[in-house]
Parts: sequence; structure tokens; C-alpha cells
Amino acid sequence: TYWPEMQTLPMQQFVDVSDGGRGLALLNNGLSEYELRDDERSTLYLTLFRAVGNMITTWWEAVSVFPEQKGSQLLREMECEYSVYPHDGDWETGHVYREAALLNVPLAPYQVTRHDKGRLPEKAGFLSVRPDHLILSSFKMAEDRETCILRVFNPTSQMIEGELEAGGQIKEAWLVNLNEERATELPMIDDCKVLIEAAPGKIVTLELFFA
Repeated sequence: TYWPEMQTLPMQQFVDVSDGGRGLALLNNGLSEYELRDDERSTLYLTLFRAVGNMITTWWEAVSVFPEQKGSQLLREMECEYSVYPHDGDWETGHVYREAALLNVPLAPYQVTRHDKGRLPEKAGFLSVRPDHLILSSFKMAEDRETCILRVFNPTSQMIEGELEAGGQIKEAWLVNLNEERATELPMIDDCKVLIEAAPGKIVTLELFFA
């Protein structure tokens, strides 16, 4: 059974269409609805806003319409942000997640001190997660200890063996659950790199104890 009104679907940061050899992604910042038509051109739609009049439905054959009431018509200026991103392959080989993150979380420089007594080099990294398909979703202080919690997830269909590299020395790294309870101590590559394994579709949470 085909229900045309049910063809709009939710998304988060992007939607992607691909035939395996080439693809097209719509990346968005704050937009959450798309539609892919089953027509000869496979038309992909992006909803910028949706507005309706005031209707009260008591049951499926009884709908009361009030044309004098504007309802959620959004009668104001609106600004939307999105990107059209053509790429090779599917969303994984096209690194669509990385491009969506660049749109949603752009680089933001801040000056946090007024003096010039710092000792950091001109070029340095504080934290990096590799490869690109291992997505960083959270980095915070632990709830009840003086350690840091880092959370990543694997959105792909393949096992990912990745690594975390920190700008400072890591004394210990633990695999923890979402309640931040320790399970397994993780192997270190050196004093600033930790090995990470993430199964397909899984969330991995680490606890880091910096020296």
C-alpha cells in the first residue's frame, strides 16, 4: 500500500542518495525533514519549513477547519542553512558525515587570555579521533572523578579499528558504560594514543586519566 502523505521522513544532519557509484547529499543545520520521490529522476526534497492552518480532528472523517485563524503560519522572516554535496560512492566513501559536521560545528577561534606568556606551540592538537567514520559525540568531565569522558559512535556497517590521540600524556584509559562505570582498561599505543574498536552501529565510551 502506498501512502503519499507518509513519504516525508526525519533526518538529523544529512540525507544521502546514492547508486553506489555516485551520490548526492543534502547537509543541513537545523532542518529535520526530507522526502525522496519514487519518480524517474529520484527527486530529493528538503523541507525548509512546514506551516498549517488551524484544524481540529476528532476522528478521521470529521475535520473542523477555521480559515480565520492563521494557525502555525510562521509569518516572519526565516533563515535556513544547508549545503548540496555531490560525491563519489555512497555516504561512507564520500565522507558525508565529516562534511555534515563541518557545516554544523565550524571552527570557532576564541581569545581566552590577554597576555603573551603562554608556552604552547603555534601548531598543536588537543584531541583527535581517527578515522573519519568514528564520530566524536561528547567530551566532558566525569560526573564523580577528576577524569575525562569521551564518547564516539560508529554509524557504518563495518567494524572500525581507530585511535584517539591527545595533546597531553594519558596515564590510563578505560572502557566504561553510559553510567561511567569502568569495564576494561584499554591498550595504549604510546603515552598519548589509545586504540579504539567500535562495532557497527555501536556507541563506545572511554574514560581518560591525564597525567
